Amino acid sequence: MFDVPYDWRLDINESSQKYLEKWIDYAKKQSGSNKVNIVAHSMGGLLARSYIQSDSYKNDVARLAMVGTPNHGAALAYYLWEGGDPDTADKITSESDSADQISGFISRHLHFYLLTANLLHYTLCGDQLVSFQFKSNLNMNKLSPVQEAKLVFTQKAARNAWHMIHNFVPSIRQLLPTYEGALSFSGNDMNILKCQNVFLTNLNFDTDISRMVPYQIEQSTYDNDKVITKIFVGTNNRTVQSINVNDPPESSDFYTPKKIHELCYAPPKELSSDLHSGYDMFYPDGIPDGNPVRSMNGDGTVLMDSVNIISENQSIAYNPNELKDAAHSGLIKAYANEIASFITQENDWDFRKRQKLTSESNISDADPMTALSIGIIGRAQPYIINSNSLGCGIHYQNLNREDDIPESSVEIQTDSGNIMIESPEAGMYTVFIRGIYEEDYYLFLTYHAENFTDTLTFHAFNQAETTHFTFNIDAKGLTINQAMDITLAVSSQAVGSDSKKTKLVWEVSKDTNVASYNIYAKKSGHPYYSKIANTQENFFLTEDQWAENDEIETIYYAVSAVDNKGNVSFLSPFVLNSNESSSEIHPVIIEPSVQNVRSDQGVVIFNVDNLSNLNWEAKTNTQWLSINSNSNLISVSYESNSAEARTGFITVTINENPVSTIILEINQDCSPVFYNSLLLKKNEWRNITSGNWYETGEGIKFDGISYRSYSKIQSKDVYNFEDSQLFVKWKSTSKSYARYYVGLFGVVSTHSFTTHHSYGSSIKIDTNNWYYTRIKITSDNSYEVSTCKEDYDINGGSVFNKASGELSENASMHLKQTYICFEQYDAYDSTNASMIIGEVKTNAIPVDIKSNKVVRYDFEDMTEVPSIFNHSGEWVIDNSGYNSSQSLYLFANESKSITIDATDIAYISFRVKFSAKSYYDSSGFNYGAPYIPLINQWSNKLTFAIPENATQLSWVYR
Repeated sequence: MFDVPYDWRLDINESSQKYLEKWIDYAKKQSGSNKVNIVAHSMGGLLARSYIQSDSYKNDVARLAMVGTPNHGAALAYYLWEGGDPDTADKITSESDSADQISGFISRHLHFYLLTANLLHYTLCGDQLVSFQFKSNLNMNKLSPVQEAKLVFTQKAARNAWHMIHNFVPSIRQLLPTYEGALSFSGNDMNILKCQNVFLTNLNFDTDISRMVPYQIEQSTYDNDKVITKIFVGTNNRTVQSINVNDPPESSDFYTPKKIHELCYAPPKELSSDLHSGYDMFYPDGIPDGNPVRSMNGDGTVLMDSVNIISENQSIAYNPNELKDAAHSGLIKAYANEIASFITQENDWDFRKRQKLTSESNISDADPMTALSIGIIGRAQPYIINSNSLGCGIHYQNLNREDDIPESSVEIQTDSGNIMIESPEAGMYTVFIRGIYEEDYYLFLTYHAENFTDTLTFHAFNQAETTHFTFNIDAKGLTINQAMDITLAVSSQAVGSDSKKTKLVWEVSKDTNVASYNIYAKKSGHPYYSKIANTQENFFLTEDQWAENDEIETIYYAVSAVDNKGNVSFLSPFVLNSNESSSEIHPVIIEPSVQNVRSDQGVVIFNVDNLSNLNWEAKTNTQWLSINSNSNLISVSYESNSAEARTGFITVTINENPVSTIILEINQDCSPVFYNSLLLKKNEWRNITSGNWYETGEGIKFDGISYRSYSKIQSKDVYNFEDSQLFVKWKSTSKSYARYYVGLFGVVSTHSFTTHHSYGSSIKIDTNNWYYTRIKITSDNSYEVSTCKEDYDINGGSVFNKASGELSENASMHLKQTYICFEQYDAYDSTNASMIIGEVKTNAIPVDIKSNKVVRYDFEDMTEVPSIFNHSGEWVIDNSGYNSSQSLYLFANESKSITIDATDIAYISFRVKFSAKSYYDSSGFNYGAPYIPLINQWSNKLTFAIPENATQLSWVYR
């Protein structure tokens, strides 16, 4: 059995492609079977249908158990999508009768929808929707229910919830009810019109719904190409059937299709000002009166009639003889035996919970209550082993669900999980965290004893692998035995004059085993952090702008320490690319924060702005620095240095608090070397060819195209690589032949590396092995290119290939304006061959190319080739025959060219395509590097900076 975690917030079609299809392929590979059986609860059933009814379906699903799936939607989604109103959804469900005591308690006391929305908003947007007001007479000697705290949900919070749901949780719209009479206006049934559920409508009218057939006891008539489907539903729980609504807040003219699209999809900052007063954007199909029509024919969330699948030729419905009184969240447990019997066709299958190794005696009221809770927020699964080697949770190896620890309970969701152990034994516990995504998660450990409660909260990053740590429980509470128990004090600073960049600085760890630091970032509104860099320094200069105003996007950053064995600490508290984080961490402002000084001795001054009159102290462990300070400045004397450049650090501690620190730098010799890590995001790079490319947890991945074709990406920024270095970590996924290059456009590149076998002078590399390439250009225009295994050559990596020499005149000309390039050529595996770029860092300086005017030639209104294009051969302007639009066109089977005067050109952009089917006739427009687009397809726009001393630019067709 394979658990399939997925991001329920995404569009259901996207989740199906991104998660379900890949897990099906994985399950088939692991089991050796060509088909799988699916047990799908609630929205999971819609994911399964999305795949089965899609064009990408591979006829690889044998049976489908749909458990409480809202095939015609659920009324509660109306409150969330049209109203952004989780508070009302909770109030409606809290009044419902439930056949399940646990579900009833959750509905009445735990504010499920509101707290889920609150958690999402905190994860996505960085702040909470609700505030808590606790009663002063809480008895901390007992586990108190949530009802002891009052939740405050304001009008502003409601607006924020609406924006969050519409921007980041499109799946809720796909749950809106589509059945007749979902809304009732003045006693008359009506349907949702303004925000229709197009997804479910299309899914239920799709002809490919016939791929599913209803389960029958007699199986002889089954077609092997059909998916045998059985539906399970709960009853005897009051479920919203119809919502009574009044007029919408404004006339229907306000809610035009354009306005609805703006309401549903525009980011909050882009919404027009008329949407920011009152509740004018809520409930465009009518404001609910708070008293919906309820029915006992449902599971508390989904109506019995909503689960059936009705098509023109057949219907798939629940079996009325198998109905059970069960709430939505308890359906899997209630129907466990029936589901197992359907999936396995074994009537004697026992799917009951394992008998635990404990007595059945209950703890009396006189016994002291102790409890241990391990909670996770994020897409990771916990598993814990106690001192007696008993475990509970999702086992990190066999993926089975276990609850062998006495008095334990396990609740695992897609993006959260909790393990509760009553009366835990003292001793050491081991926690395993299994994740398949490279992203962050939050871990909460709570130990409740008779006289105290000990709670520890950690922010961690999962490298798509299983990690573990240990902790102890004793009379004093919890003690973490984390190998890298390091908390870093991080600050953010603005660097530069015109367009300020964000620089992160943190204190040097006192742990001598620390070898480097990982840097993580996420944009405001994104759910998870991504790793953006690793450095051995205690600072990092990002490419993100400093947020001096609201127009610049907010970025969150965190840092972790990595020891020499690869162990990674928990994440630091986050900082922002703005003064907001600086003011929270250290109200004292010191400018400048970085000083570049000469090699001879001298004195430098840091000005101190201390408006809050906080107590601060400056100190340093750098031997060649000495400090004097007063309330307004820090005076630093430094010794002379005639050797290599060096950096000293000054720590400013505020109110004797080691967490609130400012790190100042002094870079001696006026030539400090900063290696900036380039963000591996698609918006920072340019896809030169038409191949597919992606952002992955490992970095930027771009696919091959075909035999004798190039796929290529290059940096959007232009760089001056005089006296500079480039570091690139990369690998190939090709199992067949493909050729790879890393280089600087028009300047220098690596040797030709090939997978599977060498060809000519190429050097064979291994598939899925990381390689580390360093390109160094010296001040006299000589170069050195080295590619290593395990690490870069200057870090002790095993040198795999090395070359050096003098740059040619043409290469030297490109050196001041070049691009970082990666190429994949001749991919025998076509799109199954990929190149992954895992790290790019350089100390080269980006070049700002300025131009006075832009001249465009689109050839649409031309009949003759402009005189600027000096050409040989029969170049014409034509829109007939091969051409699909007016363009500059050549029919030739020999070398032809176009040359233009490049004296005053700063950069040039163009698009190109070829009709030649033989690669010998289409080696491409040659500009410093070969380029072959797909046959009969326009390339992406190609943009190149032109060297200042270039005299002409030529396109050559060989």
